Amino acid sequence: MSFGLVCQQCKEPLQLDASLVDLAPSAYDMISATLPSSSASYAQSSGESYRPEPLPSKSTWQKTKLSTVPTNPEQPPLSPRAQGKQPQKTSPGPLPNESFIVLQDSVIRTIPPQPSSPTRSKKHTPKSRSEANAAPTPPPQKQMEPEPENPSPLSHHLRSTARLFNLLSTRTEIDHPLCAECTQILLTNLRKQLDETKKERDGYIAFEKEVRKEREREAQGMTKEEALKKIDKLRQEEQVAIDQLREAEREREQLDEELRLLELDEKALEAEEAEFWRSHNDQLLAVEQQNAQLATLRAAYAADSATLERLEKTNVYNDAFCIGHDGVFGTINGLRLGRVPGVPVEWAEINAAWGQTLLLLYIIARKLDYTFENYRLVPMGSFSRIEKTTGDKASYELYGSGDLHFGRLLHNRRFDIAMVAFLDCLKHLMDHIKSQDSNVDFPHQIVKDKIGDVSVKLQFNQEEAWTRSLRHVLLALKICLKWATNGANGRTLVRKHLKPNEIPLTFTSFPRLGAPGQFTEPYCDPAGATSSHSLFLPEEITNPHARFPTLTANIRTRRGSKVTINLPVYVDKNTPRPFIDPTIPWDRDIYPEDREAREGAALPDHIYLDAMGFGMGCCCLQLTFQACNVSDARRMYDGLIPIGPILLALTGASPIWRGYLADVDCRWNVIAGSVDDRTPGERGLKPLSESGDRFRIPKSRYDSVDLYISDNILNRPEYNDTYVPYDEAIYDRLLKNGIDKLLAKHIAHLFIRDPLVIFAETIDQDDTVSSDHFENIQSTNWQTLRFKPPPPGSPIGWRVEFRSMEVQITDFENAAFAVFVVLLSRAIMYYNLNFYTPISKVDENMARAQQRDAARQGRFFFRKNVYPPGSSAASSGSCSPVDGAPAKKEKKLRNCFDPPVLPADAFESINGHAVEEEYEEMSIDEIMNGKGIEFPGLLGLVHSYLNTLDIETEDMNKIHQYLGLVRRRADGSLLTAATWIRNFVQAHPDYKQDSVVSQEINYDLLVAIDEIERGVRKAPDLLPEYYKGGNKDEGSIGI
Repeated sequence: MSFGLVCQQCKEPLQLDASLVDLAPSAYDMISATLPSSSASYAQSSGESYRPEPLPSKSTWQKTKLSTVPTNPEQPPLSPRAQGKQPQKTSPGPLPNESFIVLQDSVIRTIPPQPSSPTRSKKHTPKSRSEANAAPTPPPQKQMEPEPENPSPLSHHLRSTARLFNLLSTRTEIDHPLCAECTQILLTNLRKQLDETKKERDGYIAFEKEVRKEREREAQGMTKEEALKKIDKLRQEEQVAIDQLREAEREREQLDEELRLLELDEKALEAEEAEFWRSHNDQLLAVEQQNAQLATLRAAYAADSATLERLEKTNVYNDAFCIGHDGVFGTINGLRLGRVPGVPVEWAEINAAWGQTLLLLYIIARKLDYTFENYRLVPMGSFSRIEKTTGDKASYELYGSGDLHFGRLLHNRRFDIAMVAFLDCLKHLMDHIKSQDSNVDFPHQIVKDKIGDVSVKLQFNQEEAWTRSLRHVLLALKICLKWATNGANGRTLVRKHLKPNEIPLTFTSFPRLGAPGQFTEPYCDPAGATSSHSLFLPEEITNPHARFPTLTANIRTRRGSKVTINLPVYVDKNTPRPFIDPTIPWDRDIYPEDREAREGAALPDHIYLDAMGFGMGCCCLQLTFQACNVSDARRMYDGLIPIGPILLALTGASPIWRGYLADVDCRWNVIAGSVDDRTPGERGLKPLSESGDRFRIPKSRYDSVDLYISDNILNRPEYNDTYVPYDEAIYDRLLKNGIDKLLAKHIAHLFIRDPLVIFAETIDQDDTVSSDHFENIQSTNWQTLRFKPPPPGSPIGWRVEFRSMEVQITDFENAAFAVFVVLLSRAIMYYNLNFYTPISKVDENMARAQQRDAARQGRFFFRKNVYPPGSSAASSGSCSPVDGAPAKKEKKLRNCFDPPVLPADAFESINGHAVEEEYEEMSIDEIMNGKGIEFPGLLGLVHSYLNTLDIETEDMNKIHQYLGLVRRRADGSLLTAATWIRNFVQAHPDYKQDSVVSQEINYDLLVAIDEIERGVRKAPDLLPEYYKGGNKDEGSIGI
C-alpha cells in the first residue's frame, strides 16, 4: 500500500513496508528515542505538536535508569548503546517481579474498545494488568485536540507514519521518506563521510600526540648556555640561508641573462626555420616538377624501348628486298631480272631490278662495314652505275636498252662491263663472309665474268644463259643478306667485334674463376676486393654499376660474415686425402673476414668459395611464359615446380670450380650460397631472441620454390608440407583485400626478406601506379620458378619464369631444351596435367639433381599418374574424332585455355587416398621417356600435344630433332655437358689425376667447346649426328 507517498529525492511513488504500516506506538517511541535531539528550530514539524511523555511515566523511567546504572563522578555517563555493551555488574538488579512496561496515554487512547456481544449488554471492562500497575497519568499540560471516541485504525497509522517521517526530516538533514535506491546512495555517501571523519580524527590524534611530546620536551627545560648555543646555531643557519639566498639571486640574474640570450637565439632559429621551410617548400616543388619530368621521361623511355624492341625483332631487309623467282626469272621486289625468248620483259623493268640489286649489295657491304677495293657503287634506281676507283676511274652504267643502233651497242658494252664489275664486288663480299664464317656455303662460285657456269655478259650470249646467271646472282645476294642480318647464328657477328684471343661462349661457369694465376684480362689482384673481401675474386670482376658492389657488400654486412660455399672435391686416384686446398691464402690479413677460412669456414675435402661473384657469375637458361590470366599462371607455375629438378639434372654443365674437379654437376648450391644474406639467428645458429630477428628462415634467397599456389582442386593442402615463414601483417592485409590464402601466403613469404639495395631516387613511389617497391623484393627472391604479376597500367600479363636449367655449350642444345619446356607448359595447360608432389620431395630432388652423373644414375620422386580425374593415357589424345570427324588442329600454340572440367566425384578421387601413394622413385629415363602404359613420360605428353597442332613438315622435323636430343640425354645415349667436360679433363694428357684443372687443360677445353659449337669438331657422345654447327642450325620453327 502506498497511501500516496513519494520519494523526496527521485519523486518516485513508494510502497510502505508492512512493518511501517502497522507500527506499534512502542516501536514509534523507540525510533524517536534513537534520533538526535531536536533544536529549537525543529520544535514544530508540519503543524503537528510534539507530545511530551507524561511526567509520572517519565520520572518513573528516569528512576529506573538511575537505579540500574551506577554512577561514577570521575567518569562521564555512557550512551545507551555503550551501556548495553558494558559487562554485567555483580550488584543485584531489579528482580523479575519488579520489572514493568510503561504504557503511554497515546497507546491507551488508540486501543480500540472490545466490540459488544450481540447477546450481552455493554458493561464496564476491567483494566488490564498493565493498566493496573501503571502510575496514574496526570492531566496534560496543554489542551489536546479532542479525538473521536472510536478512531479509525487506518487513519491512525497514516498519521503515525507521517509524524515519523516528519520527525526524521526535522531531526536530520535529509527529507523523508526515501526509496531503496536513494537510501543506498545516501548510505554510500554517509560511509564516505564517516571514512573522511575517521581520517580527520586520526590526524587530530597524531597532532595531539606531537603537541604533548613538544610540551614534555619544553617542560624538561634547558640551561642558559644551551639556549645561547642554540641561538648562535640559529644565527649561523640564518646567515647560511641569507648567503644561499644571495647566491640564488645571483644565479637567478645569470639565468635571466641566459634566458634573454636564449630568447634571442630562439628568434634567430625561428627565422632560420622559417627560411628553411621556405627553401624546403621550394625544394618540394622542384622535386615534384622533376618527378613529373622523370615520369614523362620514363613513359617516353618505355614507349621508345617497346618500339625499339619491336623494331629489333623486325628484319626490314627481308621486307625491303624480297628475292624470289617467277618461272625461269629471278625476281627482286617483284621485278624480273633477265630476258628469254617468248616472254617479253621490258628494259624498264630490268633496269629497275638492277637498281634494286645494286642497292642491296651496297647496303650489305655497308652493314658489314666492308669497302670494295676497286669500285664504288652508286645506286640510283633505274639509272644506277658503278665507278672505278683505280686506273682511269671510269663510270659504267648498270642499265641497258633494246635499241640496235651503233651508239646503243657501245652503251650495251659499257653495261656488260658494269655487270662484270658488279660480279667482282659480289665475289669480294662473298670471300669476306667466308673469312668470317667458314661454314657459309655459296652454291655457285664466281670466276671472272661467270657465276657458276654462265656469264653475266649480255652481248654475244644467249638470253636464257644470261637470265640464269642473274638468278645465281640473286641467290648469292640472298645468302649474303641472310648471313649479314643474323641468318642462323649471331655468334658469327659477335666474333667480328672480339679480339683474336676471344671467342663467344655459352658456359655455366668459367672453370678457373678464382684460381691462382690469371683468369681476367688484364690481371687484377684479389687484395682490392673492397665490396666482397674475397680471397679469390678481385673487385674489377664485379659490374661497376652501383647496384652490384652494393649488393655484394650488403649481403656480407647483413650476414655478419662472408658467404660460405663448400663443394665436395672429386676424389681421383692422386687426390690427397684429406684434401686441404693449398691455393687458399690462409695467412692473408687485409680484411677482418680473412680469418674465417682458417677458423673453419673452409672445410677439408671441399672446394671453398667465398664471394657472391662465384654464383652470380654463372649463366643459366631461363624461359618466361605468358599466361592468359592469373588462374592459368598459377596453374602453370605449380605444374612446372616438380619439373625444375629433373631438367636441372639433364642440363648439368658445371663440374669445375676454382680450378678443381668437383663431385657435383650443377651450379645450384653455389648460387644459393653466394647470395645467402641470412643472419645467424635466421639460419638457426642463434636463438631469435638473442639475434633480434623475426623468423627462422630455412632457405637462402636463391633456392627452390617453397609453396604451390594454384587454386586448382588438384592442389591438395598436404603437398605444401614444409615450414614456410611469412609476414603475418602482410598476410592479413592481403586477406582483407580479397586475396585468397595461398596467394597471400606466397606474397607474404617474399616479404620475410629485407631489400638488399634501395636507390634514393626510388624510395618515394606512388604504389598505385608503380610496382618498383614490390619488384625490389620480388627480384631478389630467386627461386626455381618466379610468379610475376603484371606491372600497373601495363599490357604485360601474368608471367611465369622457369629458372632451373643450366646453359648449354651450343645454341642447338639451348634451343632443344627451350622448345621442350615450352611444349611441356602447353601440354600441362591443355590436358590439365597433375604433376603435384610434396614440396619436401621436390626439395630432395633438387639435392639429388646436383650429384655427379645424376642424369643417368639418380633416382627422383615423381608422380605415378599425371592425368586428372576422369582421364587416362588411353583417353588423353585430343585428336580423337568429334562427331565422327577428326578434331581440328591448331596452327599456333594456344596461350589461353578453358578452365578444366572435372567429373562430379573428382574431389573423392583426388583426396580419397594418402599422398604417399601418389609418387615413387623413378630414373630420369623413366620420367622423360615413360614407364609402362599408364605413365607415358614427359616426352610422350609433349608428342601427344604436338599431334593437336598443324605444323609444316619442315618445322616438325626440326622439332623432332630438338626433342631427340632431350630423349637421348634422358636415356643416357648422349652425355650431359657436365659428364662430357669431366671426361675431357680426365682424358687430357696434362691431367695428373689429382682433381686439378690447369690453365693448359682449361684452354684446350674452351677451344674444343668453341669448335664443337661451330661444327668443326665432332662430339658424337655429346650431340646427335645430325648436328652440323650453330651457323647451320636454322632454329625458327614458326610456332
